[in-house]
Amino acid sequence: MARTKQTARKSTGGLALRRMMNMNAISLPDQYKTESERNSEYYSTSYTEDPAHLLGMRNYNSLISAIETELDTYKKRKVELLDTRLETIDCILNKISEMEIDIIPQKHSEYSLEQLDKEFIALQELYIEGYISENEFQQRALMLEIVLRTSGVYSIPHVDYRNKILSVSVSSYHSDKSQEKNQNIRIFLSSTFRDMQVERENIIHNTFPMLRKHCSERGLFLTGIDLRWGITNEQSQSGNTLNLCLREIDRCRPYFVCLLGNRYGWSQNRDNSDKLFSKTMEHAIPYFPFVKYYTDRSITELEVRHAVLNDTASRTAKKSLFYIKNGSSDNPKLDQLKREILSSSLSVKKYSDPRRVADLIFNDIKKSIDTDYPVKSKLTQVESQRMAHIGFEELRSKVYIGNQDYFNRIQSKINSTNRSPLIITGVSGTGKSSLVCNWVKYFRDNNPSRTILSHYIGCNPQSTDLGYMLRRIFMELKEAMGITRSIPSDLKDMVEAFPEWLGEASFKGGLVLVIDAINQLELKNNAHSLQWLPLQFPKDVHVIISSLPQTQTTNVLHSRGWDFMTVHPLRNVEVAQIITQYMSQYGKVLDQEQIKLILASIQCKNALFLRTLLEEIRLFGVYEEVTVRLKHYLQAENPSKLFQLCFERIQETYDPENSGILSGILTLIWVSRSGLSENELLSALNLTQAKWSPISLSLENSLISRSGYFTFFHDYMRSAIKDMYIDPVTEKQVRESLVLYMENNISNGNRFEEHRAMHEIPYQYQRMNNYEKLASFITDISNFKVLFLEESFKFDFYEYWRYCSNNTNLSMGEILSHNAKEYGNNITEGNINDYVELLCTIGQFFQENSLYKLAEDMFSTALDEVQQYSSDIYLSGHVYGKLGYLLRMKGDYQNSEPAYLKSLGILRRCHLEKTAEYASITNGLAILYRHKANYKQAKVLYTEALDMRKKLFGNIHTEVAQSYNSLGCLNQDMGNFTIAEDYLRLAIMQRESLLGISHPDVAMSLTNLGGLFSTCGKYNEAKEIYNRAMSIYKNIFGEKHHGVTQVYNSLAGIACDLGDYKESERLFKKAIDIIADILGEKHPDYALSLNDLASCYVQQGKLREAEPIYRKAMNLRASTIGVYHPDYAQTIYNLGSLLSEQGKFEEAEQYLNEALEINEKVFGPNHSEVGEVLKNIAGLYQRKQEFNRAIPYYNRSLDIFLESFSENHPVIGMLLNDMAILQFQCKNWIKCESLYKRSLSTYRTAFGNHHPEVAQAIINIAQYYIHRNQIEEAKEKLSEAASIYVNLEGANSTKHQECARLLETCK
Repeated sequence: MARTKQTARKSTGGLALRRMMNMNAISLPDQYKTESERNSEYYSTSYTEDPAHLLGMRNYNSLISAIETELDTYKKRKVELLDTRLETIDCILNKISEMEIDIIPQKHSEYSLEQLDKEFIALQELYIEGYISENEFQQRALMLEIVLRTSGVYSIPHVDYRNKILSVSVSSYHSDKSQEKNQNIRIFLSSTFRDMQVERENIIHNTFPMLRKHCSERGLFLTGIDLRWGITNEQSQSGNTLNLCLREIDRCRPYFVCLLGNRYGWSQNRDNSDKLFSKTMEHAIPYFPFVKYYTDRSITELEVRHAVLNDTASRTAKKSLFYIKNGSSDNPKLDQLKREILSSSLSVKKYSDPRRVADLIFNDIKKSIDTDYPVKSKLTQVESQRMAHIGFEELRSKVYIGNQDYFNRIQSKINSTNRSPLIITGVSGTGKSSLVCNWVKYFRDNNPSRTILSHYIGCNPQSTDLGYMLRRIFMELKEAMGITRSIPSDLKDMVEAFPEWLGEASFKGGLVLVIDAINQLELKNNAHSLQWLPLQFPKDVHVIISSLPQTQTTNVLHSRGWDFMTVHPLRNVEVAQIITQYMSQYGKVLDQEQIKLILASIQCKNALFLRTLLEEIRLFGVYEEVTVRLKHYLQAENPSKLFQLCFERIQETYDPENSGILSGILTLIWVSRSGLSENELLSALNLTQAKWSPISLSLENSLISRSGYFTFFHDYMRSAIKDMYIDPVTEKQVRESLVLYMENNISNGNRFEEHRAMHEIPYQYQRMNNYEKLASFITDISNFKVLFLEESFKFDFYEYWRYCSNNTNLSMGEILSHNAKEYGNNITEGNINDYVELLCTIGQFFQENSLYKLAEDMFSTALDEVQQYSSDIYLSGHVYGKLGYLLRMKGDYQNSEPAYLKSLGILRRCHLEKTAEYASITNGLAILYRHKANYKQAKVLYTEALDMRKKLFGNIHTEVAQSYNSLGCLNQDMGNFTIAEDYLRLAIMQRESLLGISHPDVAMSLTNLGGLFSTCGKYNEAKEIYNRAMSIYKNIFGEKHHGVTQVYNSLAGIACDLGDYKESERLFKKAIDIIADILGEKHPDYALSLNDLASCYVQQGKLREAEPIYRKAMNLRASTIGVYHPDYAQTIYNLGSLLSEQGKFEEAEQYLNEALEINEKVFGPNHSEVGEVLKNIAGLYQRKQEFNRAIPYYNRSLDIFLESFSENHPVIGMLLNDMAILQFQCKNWIKCESLYKRSLSTYRTAFGNHHPEVAQAIINIAQYYIHRNQIEEAKEKLSEAASIYVNLEGANSTKHQECARLLETCK
């Protein structure tokens, strides 16, 4: 049959193997069984017919018979199988034909553990070569061990074994995803020592460093293993040499390099025993039984046999490299070994020049690595981050002792329609993470078409950062679901965007989001308040969260009323079961006294403590002293204390003189950001491989490799190391040593090592609170180009920038700006375009942080560089577009417009008028014209942008919806309220259909529609719309969000208009408190809210309370946005108007004239904002009884308004009312009545007959009639106004009572 490798489809294999579990009275959870297995008698068939078992036993006749029987059984029962099961059987048959090695049929029961490993390895090769699935491999391996513990064990040929580190086929979200990449490459170098010194010297000092650099370009870590270079005398005398070498070979598979010369190496004759050599053999045989048959062979030959000759068909054999030096020897064993190697299919080259062989080895290994890891296989950023979480998941899932009730509870939650998250709690070490990891793997295997995203907080130091977590979630969703939106860089923007991304996930098939150990998030950024976590989740988005109990995070989760599930400590029956199962895997048992000791110890109810204890006991070599050792470990009161005892045991065993090797390794990893690679540890600590290997092997259960970096298995280990080795002085010294090592890497010019330095150095400076060095590091342009321009570091850069800005008096922006210009002095003309893009990037960064002056300087410098040195016309247009946007944000409308126009003109010259960039700049210019009240031109450009977006994206798109929203706001400004409502409803409809009804963009358009209704006096409709927007914002972001403050301000404005001043003040103050909390009191939005509150006081007549608030807002705006910004002009205009009402005319006139000057400069002389200031200057002269000075200001204001708005705009109605009052004061009755009537007509046209402004205009005319003694006309008007107020506000409203009082005066 043809050999066919298995695809990434879900496997239904392993049925027979799982039947073995039933025979051994160990129950497999139902979720791991297929439906046919649960309902079929076939599930209970005897395990002795299992093909994998028979293959391991080499019972080939029975194996073939069993396969045929199995196939017939499937056909008879019509069980539906996936192709993978048949492929697996096919591959097993092919394996039989390949295994042409003599089998030793001798039973070795005393070597049960070692033979068990061999059986496991045979199965493992099938998996490594891709012939069976990961799920099937894990289940078969587990049960194979149990079967072999209860039946005979036979020797089998050796196959590849990677020290339990497998190229696991892991599907991150769907079963057809690419395989996980192993980033560690370890190459074992085997040779005799004395005759190979020149070769080894060149390989160690030249070949391996060059290979390491080559690997770094693919995101790989290469370590060359040369154990006998620097092996200690103590290690040799202990008899551990061979055992150590063979274990390292297994860790290095499939990379094995051997050099053979004219020396055979250390060995002994059968007739002439060497005591030390015999001791070395005896030490290795229990772990590597084949050695028993080669005790007269050299260490080098045993290495070769273990690596390749025991199985020349293995992957290691196919990738091994042999180099034989020309010449003769007088040792027949060496000659026989060479003949055996040359006669095989192994890669063998002969050489004469010991210096040239290093080049041969480099080229051969490079070729092999290029084959295994082509350039395209370099881990992407999201893959690299994912590796740490997959490694954590794999490790935790291997040690979990299952509880079916927990699985059922989680699955039930996922299957329910209840969208609230499930919260899993339990004390540390009870197995929450293991439960979560095992359930995730189960769900992923059984639901290959569904998207599941798991984030394990604490799996590496980065994972505890809120921003890192959110960013990783965005990256995973972007890849898994094809989401096209860009990932925010700032944490605030991430928090706002989080619900939006979840909404998109809902529309793209749904999501299961798992966040493990949420209580381990760092305390910074208010992460434990969980304001970043939505209150509600969209359809088909299910969330599982685990946390320690009685923490701030758990309290917040409880307050939300979400469902909780508690993972309880182990019961005695579970502890006893774990003891038996765990120890039996290694052929060991504890007696009843020892088991009772464990059961009586409360700390053993903790799964982590129990597992660690059992692992230590199984490693203990003196059976008679196990009880004493057990009591010693049980003195530890928690896992952290137990780990301290474990480290002390390792210290005593491998570093009895306390030379600092162990503490150096552990403390360096402890201070690192996300672990260190093997090569980094060796280089930073100046360790030889011989010193590192035994300690690293002893730390196998403490250190785990995540994405190629060693870090700790559990946070309890970090706690133990801190207690044992870390004090403030030591911590500082270790951090400084790591920085020094990384700085040296930068100077080497290796791009990969440069990235490692960027990852580690600023983090270390931050942890040491060395603000000055951190600031200097991140503002260095070479570092900035990596930290800010590369997506993987961008969030870190923002974090470091804020950290330095908040903790130093340094002007970070000015330093970066200066460094950018200095950097430009060394730029050649050929690199000018890159430099211009760098300046624009820095300018945008300054802009985002409201450093407008510095941003303008960067864009202006970029323009100068383009115009002087670059021939790229487009680049000039690109920069002008960015400059136009910046100047508009600054309020410099006068210079913003020509920048926008130049940008568009250049893009047209480049024939780029049909691009998204051109549409965006057109829309930006339209916004500028709207702000300048050039509504006609704004409408033209908004419409052009809309048409372009429709052609680019189609009629239904978020960009199209944004254009509709803009046109709605424009028409509201123009007084075209009906048209405005139509556009806003179009925007809402598209956004709801594209993004969902609970999306923040929907809330934004709803807020605009509420503002329109409020302007039109439709207060009930406005409040209903505002409350819906508020509900969306609160459900997504919680109370503390700028969208919530906008709605509060709008509702406060309605309350103020309706005379409910108490409620208005409450809402305004609530908005101010939230803004102060989330943005700080120096933010422009805080000044805006102060301005609104002061205006509320003015409307109540509380002028004394309003004045200091206006002044505070004025000072804030002067310091944040400058004194030439229109928002600053608005505040001094309000303050001037207030002072005018107070009779402080001189100061008032000064502020109003200053506001007029700013607005005329910013907007031009005919802008509505200019007209508004002119109106209030006229009012000031009116109060001073200088009527002749007031009239020309009123007239100029009216001319501007009529030019800016339609003649029926409410602003004109208000101005006509003020002009009527002036004529009243001048006793010009005819003009007065005419103006009152024009004002009323304008209001009626704008708002309809039932609006508070209409009612107020009617009252004004009525008062005129009363003064003129036209009582009947006055009574008619007052009755009409009273009716309007009753309908709007009720009979008890202040305004209705005012009408009633005036009616009384008419009687």
